[in-house]
Amino acid sequence: MRRRYHDFIPENYSAGFFKLNSDTNKRNIESMQKYLQGLYPSITESQYDINIDSSILKAFISPTFILQYLKLTVTSAKFRSFMKEHKKLFKYLLEYGKLDVPIPERLAHSYVVYDVLTTEKRNNLTLPEWTKSVFPENVTELARAFGKTMGYNRKMQKASVGPFLNVLVDHFDKISNQSTEERILLFSGHDINLMCLLNTFDVFDQFEYDVPAFANSIIFEMREKDGKHFINGYYRILDHPDLYPITFKGCAFDCDYREFKERLAVVRMNYKLLNRYNLDVTTETFSKTSLYQSLERLF
Repeated sequence: MRRRYHDFIPENYSAGFFKLNSDTNKRNIESMQKYLQGLYPSITESQYDINIDSSILKAFISPTFILQYLKLTVTSAKFRSFMKEHKKLFKYLLEYGKLDVPIPERLAHSYVVYDVLTTEKRNNLTLPEWTKSVFPENVTELARAFGKTMGYNRKMQKASVGPFLNVLVDHFDKISNQSTEERILLFSGHDINLMCLLNTFDVFDQFEYDVPAFANSIIFEMREKDGKHFINGYYRILDHPDLYPITFKGCAFDCDYREFKERLAVVRMNYKLLNRYNLDVTTETFSKTSLYQSLERLF
């Protein structure tokens, strides 16, 4: 950020310039702190205030999101075909990776296996012998498949990233009408947040070999030209020097701000309404128990 925005961000930290947001997890809070220290090496904790709130960044654990995911595992022929095709691999991970979980959760937990092995490899740790035949290629394929299921339909998108997008649009509205001094909105969230956003924007498949990892990020920039505001988007991948341009649901890269809001209106939602939305949607769908029973019959 310092390199890209050297002529934009203040030389010394200004609390009114930044709005800091983090999930309640300790690792998220510490990541935000390390990020600030990278920007301002001499900064102290007394100089900044982090808004710690899980209602926006952890919306993906909502009942609607979880039940929609489980519904996918039952109703999608493509998903069932994928699971059957990789049955031997799941059995192998079940034996060696301690993947002893119900069938609907095996793809999600295979992502956890991928996450652990990738982290250990990145830190130059010796991986167990059993991993050599399945990692990285096979396990990465499972992780990619899991990523594509995150936010696969509008209900999941609304339940997972709707509250975040609402906050983002509110921030840009204030900037465009000059009603705030805050210029940079920072969030310390999760890999699943990134997966859901990339799928919501219809760009997940653009990054064929990437699985959102630690330190990956999505950047939204509001710019002004000839009196009109537009939004640019970028995806930052760990260990890659360049930012990758992204678009928002087919909008041009220089996405007119009004069009940006219109295209995302169907998934935006005030987080205060999330509980009501969960109640409305989950009463329409299967129970978790019936989903599990359906899957056991299928497999």
